[in-house]
Amino acid sequence: FATAVDEGHLALHPASGLHAPRLPRRLPAVLTPEEAATLLRGLHGGAPLIRRDRAMFELLYSCGLRTREVLDLRLQDVDLARGEVRVKGKGRKERVVPFGKPAGRAVAEYLAEARAELLRGLPPEAREGQDRVFVSRNGAALSPSDVRRRLLAAVHRSGMATKLSPHTLRHSCATHLLEGGADLRSIQEFLGHSSLSTTQIYTHVSATHLREAYRRAHPRA
Repeated sequence: FATAVDEGHLALHPASGLHAPRLPRRLPAVLTPEEAATLLRGLHGGAPLIRRDRAMFELLYSCGLRTREVLDLRLQDVDLARGEVRVKGKGRKERVVPFGKPAGRAVAEYLAEARAELLRGLPPEAREGQDRVFVSRNGAALSPSDVRRRLLAAVHRSGMATKLSPHTLRHSCATHLLEGGADLRSIQEFLGHSSLSTTQIYTHVSATHLREAYRRAHPRA
């Protein structure tokens, strides 16, 4: 048909008025609050890497951060006294995000004891200039693949039989906020979404949980 149109045999392509089918939007996978607690409880111990991972995953879940956002955190971005972090999101837009007491304790313990141990892998001159909050076992910057790998190890350590990515913790945070009564505008600002329509997907996730609870609990479901 395209050739026929190009050569003048057809005035209009027969398919010009057709539109591709609209695919259903996939709902993000989320953990239950109990599963999130199980995952984080599994990160117990005093080893520097375990302390780092516990602090990192507590922040990812508590603040709903993207992987790149948590990796870009600098020491001056963390305010333990106020319980908040200054985050640089997409487009380098900054926002201030609060975190809960468990995340605060985990980050404080990591910064006070474990981070210095990890920095021993760097030469002294490089050690002074390393201001990233989360560093590798050699004191260098972490990559997103490092975070995914360590999360899989944490899942295995906790005994959970589920597969998840760091973004699952972000989705879980947003869903649990909504189910706990937070409004969509607040969640939009919390997550750093530029559009409210992006945040609205969590209403569908929450509704799914509500339907499942209804079917389990209501005598005439």
